[in-house]
Amino acid sequence: MKRLMIEQFWMRLQQENPELCNDLQHDYPSIWFIQQQIDGVLITIETLQRAGIQDAEICTERLNELIEELSPARFLFVKKIFESTLRDDLPAFKETGLLNSVILHIVVACKPVFRHYGFQNQGSDDKNLAYAIGLMVKFFLEDFDKFLKH
Repeated sequence: MKRLMIEQFWMRLQQENPELCNDLQHDYPSIWFIQQQIDGVLITIETLQRAGIQDAEICTERLNELIEELSPARFLFVKKIFESTLRDDLPAFKETGLLNSVILHIVVACKPVFRHYGFQNQGSDDKNLAYAIGLMVKFFLEDFDKFLKH
């Protein structure tokens, strides 16, 4: 089931944003992170199955939730804010290969923010959403900086 979910995830991502899909497939930290997210979905599915819920729609629904959480639109929205926030240090993130992985972590951390503002696509011009995501990027970077100093 895990292999099937991973294949469905990549196929859907390829359909929605081929460029992002290509970038992520060559980025080991991002692949590992996505697999960890899929493992979390599988744990939920297995728990439901042990409870006697064998509905195939559950797999599809959970996969759709995961894809929504890691959607290209959210990724690109966060990436745009991240890049504008980190103009001077951006080359270091690109050179180390951490850029996509860090952005994926921020996207997941921003799940409640996206839900609160009802984010639908990357064309969103909601200034409050952009400000909230900018704050999340700032908090993430502060924590990241503390982590590097220890």
